[in-house]
Amino acid sequence: MLPASLSELDLLVLALIHEDPCHGYVLVNRLRAQCSQSAVYRCLKRLRDQQLISGTVIVQGKMPSRHHFTLSGAGQQVVGQQSSWGDQLQERLGRSGRQYQKLNLLLSFRPSS
Repeated sequence: MLPASLSELDLLVLALIHEDPCHGYVLVNRLRAQCSQSAVYRCLKRLRDQQLISGTVIVQGKMPSRHHFTLSGAGQQVVGQQSSWGDQLQERLGRSGRQYQKLNLLLSFRPSS
């Protein structure tokens, strides 16, 4: 069952982090055509608050510190249920009228065992 508490963007970000743990800036660049930078960072905060992802601070000398995000155990469980997301997510997107160009990535995503 698709978690009702998670938005389409939440699910997409979880899938992207599962595929390639990364910094928030990388996610912003990947999702630039789908949503704003602030939406991505709000999503990351929400996922951290729900303990679905964790972030490690990487200090870069004079450059600003970065958070490197990975899935937590709970996040891995959510992503592990992905095979049942397809129809439910398409239905939810159809009702809301929202579409993400990277939706195919999420729907075709298959977590590794």
